[in-house]
Amino acid sequence: MCLFLMISCTRDNNTVNTPQGLSAALTQYQWTILQFSEDGNDRLYLFGGYTFIFENGGNVTASKGGASAIGTWNVYTESGGGSKLFLDFGRVSPFDKLNEDWRALEVSAGQIRLEHVSGGGGGTDLLTFRAK
Repeated sequence: MCLFLMISCTRDNNTVNTPQGLSAALTQYQWTILQFSEDGNDRLYLFGGYTFIFENGGNVTASKGGASAIGTWNVYTESGGGSKLFLDFGRVSPFDKLNEDWRALEVSAGQIRLEHVSGGGGGTDLLTFRAK
């Protein structure tokens, strides 16, 4: 019974890892970035203090104090069956570093873990949002 409960709890933490569930989670909360790394190099300092708000219409706003950047987002099913989040902030630095198609690794009520594997060099970027 104990093993069953542990397995059930693990599944419940990731039951929204579908395009619909990922979209619902993104729009339900305000988010901060807990982790951002490019090819193993920590770049979290680029986004410290920013709050990200994902709107139902496909807009995303990153704000900190009086400064803000507006981008777009879209969630879709990747060819292998998982969920992907596409972010586009245009050329607005440093948010242009988030302009990728991110594969959802984990989607839960309070956290979304994503990764992007570069097609050319094969490097891996990691991005984790935490509900605020």
